[in-house]
This record gives sequence, C-alpha cells and structure tokens, in this order.
Amino acid sequence: MAFFLVSFAAVAISSEAAKMTAAQQVWAQEQEIYARRALGDGMYYSSVSSEHYLGWPAPAAKPISYDSIRQQGTSGEFKSGEKIQVVSDGIALDGDTAISYFSTHRTVRPGGQKVDERYENIHVYVHRQGRWRLVGAMSRRVLPDDLRSAPLGGKK
Repeated sequence: MAFFLVSFAAVAISSEAAKMTAAQQVWAQEQEIYARRALGDGMYYSSVSSEHYLGWPAPAAKPISYDSIRQQGTSGEFKSGEKIQVVSDGIALDGDTAISYFSTHRTVRPGGQKVDERYENIHVYVHRQGRWRLVGAMSRRVLPDDLRSAPLGGKK
C-alpha cells in the first residue's frame, strides 16, 4: 500500500511540473510574438499558427483566417518601432490545449506614432508534434472608461 501512495505522489508532482513547463513555453512564445512585431517581423505570428487558425483582432469587423495573417505578414504592413508592454493575466491548461490571457499597452505604433492604447487578449494554443500552435485569438481595445483592473498601470 505504501508503494502505491509513493508512486501516485510522484505522478502528481510530474503532472504539475509538466503544466508549469507548458505554461512557461506558451508565455515565452507570447513574448516572442511581440518582440518580433517590434522588429517589424510580420511572419513570426503566422509561423507559430496552425493552418486552421481563426482570430479576431481588435480593429477587424470579423475574424480573420490563417491565409489572411500570412498575407498581412508579407504585405510590409508590419514596420519596426512598435512599443508594446505585454503582461500575462493567466494561462489555463487542459491536456494539449492552452489558453493565454494577457493585457497589452501600446505606446508607439509601427512607424513611430505615439499612442496610449490598451488591449485585453486571448490566444488559444494546441500542442502538436512537440510545438504549441496558435489556433484562435481575440483582442479587444480597452477604453479609458472601461478599465476594470490595472495590470499595466491603468486606473479606474
């Protein structure tokens, strides 16, 4: 009986360690997405996305497909100089699925225009063939009157 309890405890620890590793991998990928955007690299986002991707960026009237983000990445639309602070608001994990909740605060748009723009974002990932692939996303602009929390220094 004691052997069974020891073995069960080892499995639980291993499972928690695996979740921690997965969350770290997903968060590292989120940070890399925004670091590459600042450099003007529009292709990185599509390179970590599934061909089944469907996402709804804040300015879009409806969700956009994988083909649309690949086209944007090659269009020259991404210019260097964008400045965005990215803060994790949590990562939910279940099996091979991860949902990353994060806030962003953009102070400089690509091309250099100074702004004060805040967004709440969700990225949905699946783990396939040893990689976390982005399959879904949604982003919404947070207007000053709508700030509910202050992870990026906003005030209600």
